Amino acid sequence: MRENSPQWIDHFMKEHVPLKNEITRIHQLIVGFETDHTNNKWSEFALELQLPVEEFYQKFMEHIKREEEVIFPILQNDKDDGCHYFSLDYEHKQIEQYLKQFLMAMSYKKDNLLDIEAQTIISFLKLVYPAVLNHFKREEESIFPKALVGAQK
Repeated sequence: MRENSPQWIDHFMKEHVPLKNEITRIHQLIVGFETDHTNNKWSEFALELQLPVEEFYQKFMEHIKREEEVIFPILQNDKDDGCHYFSLDYEHKQIEQYLKQFLMAMSYKKDNLLDIEAQTIISFLKLVYPAVLNHFKREEESIFPKALVGAQK
């Protein structure tokens, strides 16, 4: 980022890297499973995904909590453009919801999950990958610079 950027921007940007790597790894597991036509045990695959998704969820939620504590107050004070605050909040909640849908379904049905049910809940995870990457890109290219300007006011 810029030399004069506050520490919080650099910190959030650094946190994005391992989160992108983790969600990419989960996405690659899903794509690999879907292209392997010899394996059709969706329920077993869902169980394999549970731990990496739980770990990603925990780290992502910690990350957005810190972001919201620092960036939300700055964006909320921007009288010229409040839409950044609302869109950031919406994206955080949307990604959280996709992850929670998978994790809640796994907690309820884990021991007797049918393949068709597993296929359905894995579809929530397929939505997470582009949502996270697009969200981070928007933060890095638009939200953080806007928050930086707001913090300097």
